[in-house]
Amino acid sequence: MQIREINIDRKYDCEHLLGKFLDESHADIMIENEAVNIYGPKGVGQTENDESNMICGLRPGVFSPEEIQEAYDGLKPGATETTNRSQSAGKDTSGIQHRRREIVTIDQLGIVDWMSKVGTSLTPITKKEISDQWAYIKGQIANGKKIPGVKNAENRGVTWQRKKMDDEGFLGTGLELLNKFIDGLDGKSNAEIAEEAQKFDKYYISATETAYPVLSGIGGFYGRYPRIPYCRTTLYSALDVKRWEKCLNYINKVDHYFKELLPTRYQNQKKVADSIDPELRIGDTAFTTITINNNFRTAAHRDAGDLKEGFGNLSCTGKGEWDGGYTVLPEYRVGVKLNPGDVLIMDVHQIHGNTAIREKNTGREAKFIGNKGNTEHAVDFERVSLVCYLRENMTECGSRAYEDLRKKYVQSRLEDKEHPEHKKYVHRSQMWNGVTAGMWEEDEWVDYLRKHGFDAEADELRPAVNTIDTLFA
Repeated sequence: MQIREINIDRKYDCEHLLGKFLDESHADIMIENEAVNIYGPKGVGQTENDESNMICGLRPGVFSPEEIQEAYDGLKPGATETTNRSQSAGKDTSGIQHRRREIVTIDQLGIVDWMSKVGTSLTPITKKEISDQWAYIKGQIANGKKIPGVKNAENRGVTWQRKKMDDEGFLGTGLELLNKFIDGLDGKSNAEIAEEAQKFDKYYISATETAYPVLSGIGGFYGRYPRIPYCRTTLYSALDVKRWEKCLNYINKVDHYFKELLPTRYQNQKKVADSIDPELRIGDTAFTTITINNNFRTAAHRDAGDLKEGFGNLSCTGKGEWDGGYTVLPEYRVGVKLNPGDVLIMDVHQIHGNTAIREKNTGREAKFIGNKGNTEHAVDFERVSLVCYLRENMTECGSRAYEDLRKKYVQSRLEDKEHPEHKKYVHRSQMWNGVTAGMWEEDEWVDYLRKHGFDAEADELRPAVNTIDTLFA
């Protein structure tokens, strides 16, 4: 296979593009169906291109039609509706109405926060003062200013508590609810306004962040997370082992091209993979995890959570045909189209995103349709992309048996209805997840470890004390 080298001499500042959708204007070089290695500017003293300045490498047509079909059959069910893709989800509002989920805007958060702090103000706060302050906050946002006291992310935020609004028979939007709340503040003192605003915030605004919905999923294995504090097999891989096994031949071949294209980076990542329990990584590859996307046009973002010394390994399956869907790296003004059968090895820590993915002939753009199916956004193709990587926090995992015990411990706390934490959650939309701060340092966990034969792990937390009896035992 003849491989063309492309040298990019300059890296542009594209921080302003993060969270925004990219198009063909963000690239001067567009690559498709060609084996290429693309290199960025050389480092100080560097005279030849090498792995240190490689940006990406495309190898087209390396998978057979049979391999593509097998991978498609195995991967397609893994991309389900999710709001956990943060910046990469962009700001595609086509899915919000479908989910009946509404993100609280920055100006709404700002005015609620402001009202909750007026208790000590000497100036009486009226509805007009609230309206004027809200207009001021909107103006600040329009001018690119950050609003103190609230998170200012454009593509991710907290949501209105829809279930609570439904329970009270309020079927309007969060904005309508907020306006109704403000109307009810007429005649109240500053202290009463502040108290009511604090209650409103706590009751109607979720503390959990979400992003705009897309079709995406995780396969393989996942590390500890605050709400799920144990390493585990992902739900997609655990639910249907035969379906998961359909993907393994494909993933092994991606691993082969990673090793061939970037041998040093591959060995560094493989060494880390080999340090992880074999039951928590994908076979004998350098990967622990895959991300599966279905017709997901990612906004400009940098990947997070994968091994910093590693590289992203992208490939594509699907059915039907489409135009667009180029992976654009705007800092280098280059775009690469990933077709079924191709593999793209790239530095996913550089800013990247996709151009619009469109139906051939009609030019209709693929949009989020949700699991329930919004037919007005339906297209006659599916672009199912796959990203293989090693999650950095998998290096924190213990043995599979130890991680399974952590899971069992959380479940035992959850099932203990007498546990005092349950009493803190009173509304039907809320439920304790079995996790509390500091639980892994408590005597209860140490005792649980010893009870289940994990004395060495227990000793790390509470070293055994030698006594006369133990010395002569």
